[in-house]
Amino acid sequence: MATAQLVSIIIPAWKATWFETAVQSALQQDYPACEIIIGDDSQDDAIAAMVARLRPTARWPIAYHRNRPSLGESQNGAACLAKAQGDYIKFLHDDDVLEPTCVSRLVQAMAPHPTIVMATAQRLRIDAQGDPLPPNEGNTPLFQRDSVLHGGDIINFTAGRPLNFIGEPSVVLFRAAALRATLQQDALHMLAGQSMPFLADLALYIKVLRFGHLAFVSQPLARYRISRSQTLSTSRSKEERVLASWRNLPQAIKQRGWHDPTRSPDQIRVAPLAQPTAFSECDLIQAIRASLRQSQLTLWLDSRALCPARQALSQQFFTARAAARCTLFIDARGGDGLAWARTLASLPASTPGLSWQLIALTDGGVDALPATTERLSLAGAAGIHALNARCRTLDSDWLLFVAAGSRLLPSGLNALAGALTAAEGCQAIYADGLYAAEGAPSALLFRPDFSLDFFLSSPAQMARHWLFRREWVVAEGGFDPACPQAFELACQLRLIESAGAAAIGHLTEPLVEHGAPPTPWPEERALLLAHLRRRGFEHAQVEPAPHGLWRLHYRQAATPLVTIALLAYSAASAARGLSSLLATTRYAHYEVLIVAAECDDAGALAGLVQLAPARIRLVPFAGRWRRAAMANSAILNARGDYLLFLHADIQVAEPDWLEAMLNHALRPEVAIVGAKQLYPGDRVRHAGYLLGMRGAVAGEPFYGAHDASAGYMRRLHADQNYSAVSADFMLVSKATCLAVDGFDADLASHDDVDFCLRVAALGGLIVWTPYARGYRQPERAPSAVTAAQREAETDALFARWLPILSQDPAYNRNFSLASDFALPADLRQSAPPLAWRPLPLLMAVLHGECRTRDWRLVVPFNALRRAGRLDGKMGYGLPALPEVARDDPDVMLIELQQGEAFARWLRRLSHAGSAFRIAAVGAPAVADARSQAEIDARYARDLANARRHLACFDRLVVPDAQMADLFAHDHPNIAVLPTRLPARFWTAPPRHDRLAGKPRIGWQAALCHGRTLALIAELVSAFADEVEWVVYGDCPAALRSQVQRVYPATDTERVPQALALLDLDLALVLHDGHALTHALASAQLLEYGATAIPVICSDSLRIASLYRVTAVANRMECWREAIRGHLADLDASRKQGRRLQCDVRQHSLLDEAGLSAWLSVWATPG
Repeated sequence: MATAQLVSIIIPAWKATWFETAVQSALQQDYPACEIIIGDDSQDDAIAAMVARLRPTARWPIAYHRNRPSLGESQNGAACLAKAQGDYIKFLHDDDVLEPTCVSRLVQAMAPHPTIVMATAQRLRIDAQGDPLPPNEGNTPLFQRDSVLHGGDIINFTAGRPLNFIGEPSVVLFRAAALRATLQQDALHMLAGQSMPFLADLALYIKVLRFGHLAFVSQPLARYRISRSQTLSTSRSKEERVLASWRNLPQAIKQRGWHDPTRSPDQIRVAPLAQPTAFSECDLIQAIRASLRQSQLTLWLDSRALCPARQALSQQFFTARAAARCTLFIDARGGDGLAWARTLASLPASTPGLSWQLIALTDGGVDALPATTERLSLAGAAGIHALNARCRTLDSDWLLFVAAGSRLLPSGLNALAGALTAAEGCQAIYADGLYAAEGAPSALLFRPDFSLDFFLSSPAQMARHWLFRREWVVAEGGFDPACPQAFELACQLRLIESAGAAAIGHLTEPLVEHGAPPTPWPEERALLLAHLRRRGFEHAQVEPAPHGLWRLHYRQAATPLVTIALLAYSAASAARGLSSLLATTRYAHYEVLIVAAECDDAGALAGLVQLAPARIRLVPFAGRWRRAAMANSAILNARGDYLLFLHADIQVAEPDWLEAMLNHALRPEVAIVGAKQLYPGDRVRHAGYLLGMRGAVAGEPFYGAHDASAGYMRRLHADQNYSAVSADFMLVSKATCLAVDGFDADLASHDDVDFCLRVAALGGLIVWTPYARGYRQPERAPSAVTAAQREAETDALFARWLPILSQDPAYNRNFSLASDFALPADLRQSAPPLAWRPLPLLMAVLHGECRTRDWRLVVPFNALRRAGRLDGKMGYGLPALPEVARDDPDVMLIELQQGEAFARWLRRLSHAGSAFRIAAVGAPAVADARSQAEIDARYARDLANARRHLACFDRLVVPDAQMADLFAHDHPNIAVLPTRLPARFWTAPPRHDRLAGKPRIGWQAALCHGRTLALIAELVSAFADEVEWVVYGDCPAALRSQVQRVYPATDTERVPQALALLDLDLALVLHDGHALTHALASAQLLEYGATAIPVICSDSLRIASLYRVTAVANRMECWREAIRGHLADLDASRKQGRRLQCDVRQHSLLDEAGLSAWLSVWATPG
């Protein structure tokens, strides 16, 4: 048996926080031949102590070296590499984790194939606690099987787009010979003599891949940790360095001549690992996007699963109610037993609130179904007659038809149960859906609320998976025997005709996952045509349109006079627009009103009238450009029955553009018709409005997309109903304009949205058609709208229309309001509450980073949500008002912020529902203050800011009596909730013994400023020869030379381990006496206490009387005496630390009682 080749696992360590976990994962590898080489760049002995503890029982030899001074990550790695003896090199960062099979799987992928010089694998991102994070484009699963990627193509790809899809060094294995060969020209992480900050790993990979190919193992083999303690930061200076590397790396590749310009940069050659030379082309960017979409969809679905507590609530709710009785017809025609089994397996044994009866629809050739399955032959008209007969005898409330192979989704079934309890007025309900590929969700089918025009344009997307109320189906005579394939569509069209859209409900939750997007039924065209004839359009026609859609021509005889109101901002713009109209328009029965903003070329305007005096009139308009007022002038002067508002910058594209708009405008149910606007190059300018997008009144879907693209659900090319369309290209009857008193002339922006919403309130449909198109140059019209005016108008429209702005029926609540047709950024917080809202729904609005805030807000919120005791979401930054109104929280927990943006947002919040508002006051930011006077000024500013805003809140929650006293006269409802540390983090933080040295005294910089900084400076100097001073967090520059150890602040969740690793003999908690910082100082005391570190604190901390600590006045002699007392008897001091730990565990951990206290204050109004 051949001897296994040696693998050198190199750990360039610099922080101890997760070091032991990383080393343990290396020691647990199942590969038989490894060595571990550790280069220690840390500032203390913690890593050395861990190595000493692990070495005696280690399976592999561990070579350890302490770097003095520190070398930095790159040089540390290079120094370790120089000592490595292995045939393969495996780097491992000190915060990452290897799966036990990582090394063996990567060696197995490389060993038989000399042309493979690197191997990588799928890896998972984890947070500080080791919990999985959502995938991104760098770590989304790319390949379903182990593969080989062409090395040269990866280099070529990187020259065009430096995206690291390969992974971090912890997941990569190198051939040692290839890795060392790269050192002949450059240092380890340099390329062409340049360092590549934040892309150093990618630079190294590019150099190695010059010698061969990359193996990609599809199995996850490593976990990559994302934490605040990592080098990567979003500070401005580091952002600039990242951007520089993104520029420099591709340039360096090209300068070296490694770039092949004849190949498409996104194309790489990929082969199965089992056949490593059988390369085929792969569009890597498309593969990454498809994989990321699939990963995000999977995570989104997983987040909607009911936790045990919510399952219990659901069971309790539905136990008191009769279950909705549903019959599920599974179309098993074709005899695919596996498809039947897949659908059947997706139906749970029980769903609270639902009961199911199963019937298989067959064609007589099915042998794979269980013998007990009820079957109904659905062959031809006779089959539909049989189906109708069976429907008459069922005792079901609802009927649902799905194809065998489709999968019912658990979250959809749970949502359906809740929806059916409130479906009294619905005769049919349709749900959203998903498409699947290779057993995983791959695409969305999040449909708008019922849109008559979109339904008729695309039945294939809109008509599947409806639940029909059985009583209505039976009363209407059942399904149409003349439509054995499209019997559901025929039934839906009859429902539209008899009961209208009000009888059709929409469940905004995916209910069914099915395969490829469905193809149209053979009977679709005939059914649509018959439907139009029954609605009175005797001469209607239905013709196929691009992208699998239908175009409906209603063919009405009327040819009304249309007044085209050409809205111009200058004589020149009017001339351009008029020239396009006259040259292009085929429809003959129209007049043109030129409404031009005040300009100095009245003669030119008068000359335009002479081009066709019988058709063209000039409407005087005094004043600068204001579309609403100009449109109103046109309404008052129009002779036509219809008005076509047209911005003069738009040049109509096709001769039949006006007929295309009248095609809909003449329908009795239609009030407004909008058209497609394009920029030169066929880029979309307007394709309808989506309300409430990006915090504004409305946004532009598909903006900037190429007109040749299909758009989401092919909506860029389909007739459909929107809530609003642009008045720059809009057709509406004069009677409708007069009925709503025209446009609101006080609005300079979004006047068209307001107009449409007022018209829609009268009951008419708003249609957007892609078949009338106009081209326009980028906006040139002058705008006199100031930012203040725009803000005021937005406030006014939010007050007027926020309910519909937050719930646009043309959109879907599963989509983000921050990005068109996209899932929300935080997939883990996207699940809706239970339909009957049994839990308080809380929205928490946080600001900045503060550990005390984490203990007080983030941790209790997450614990209560995990326990199923509240619903809601938590986020940083100010959520837009439409987002708040969409979520409709019962409670808003808001951390007070500085600045006018927050004040403006808070004022607007009154429009977003009646949520009970709770204020939280954060710690003041004074760490960078340069004097005590500046600190006092900031305290005064923060205090005044808080008092300014408290009138907008129903309750103020504070951490202690000091802050309660501070605001006692500013708010009548103040609740005191003391800070508690989460038990899951603080129950047993580990302590590590130092190897030797002086006593260690530690303090945190967050509280050291002004007078307290001066005091600590005196103490540091006085005890410089007796102790080691340790600072956690940023150390003031003036003290840096006198402090032996500085530890950067880590993630909140890792603070227990970080404080334990400091191995302090004593901790100092200095407090300046101000009530705003009392909570921060108190939290530090609790943290040290939970770690069994004895504490000396300022006696201004009232919490000190509750715990066994040494409290002293803020005078040098008092602090010096207290420190000497502890140093004189370290054993007694340690005992005091252990007693303090007992106190904290007994009184200040976030246990069940503590959670109940938080919930009571947060979720109980009054």
